Amino acid sequence: MMQHRAVLSALIVAVALVGCRREQPPATPSPSAAGPTQTPSAVQPSGMDPESAARAETERALAILQEMIHFDFDDFSIRPDAEQVLLRKLPILQANAAVQLRIDGHADERGSPEYNQALGQRRANAARDFLVAHGVSSARLATTSFGEERPLQMGSNEAAWAVNRRAEFQVTAGADRVVLPASD
Repeated sequence: MMQHRAVLSALIVAVALVGCRREQPPATPSPSAAGPTQTPSAVQPSGMDPESAARAETERALAILQEMIHFDFDDFSIRPDAEQVLLRKLPILQANAAVQLRIDGHADERGSPEYNQALGQRRANAARDFLVAHGVSSARLATTSFGEERPLQMGSNEAAWAVNRRAEFQVTAGADRVVLPASD
C-alpha cells in the first residue's frame, strides 16, 4: 500500500509540473531587428540566411570554374563535351573580373615523358585559347603542363588513360569574391 502511495504521489507531482508548464509564444522579430532593408526579395528561397546563401553561391561558381575537361588519345583539340564545360565557365569569368585561372594540362602514361609534357602543354593552351576566343583576357589565364606526372587514376588500361588525359582549372586569384551571374 505504501508503495502505491509513493507511485501515486510521484505521478501527481509529474502531472502538476507538466500542467503548469507554459508554452512560450514563437519569437517575432522586432521591426528594428529586421531592419529597413528586409524585403521579401531579400529572403532566400531555400531558407538560408544571406551569408550562407552567398557562401553556397561562391562554392557553386568555384565548382564550375574548377571542372576539368578531357581529351582524346594523342589529341589536344577541344571535344564537344569539353566545349560545354568551358562554355559554363564563361559567364562566371565574365561576371568576376578579378578571377584568374591556372590551366594544368595532363597526359596519360603512353609516350615519352618529353612528348607527354609537350602534349599536356598543348592541351592547357587549347583550353586557354578557347576561353580567350570567347572574350576572357589572356592575362587572367596561366598554363602549365604536368605531362604524365600526376595521374588521377593508376592503371595501364583505357579507363585510366581516359581519366588522365585532361586539363584542370585552378583558381589562383579572386576565389573569395566569386559570384554566379544573374540569370535572365
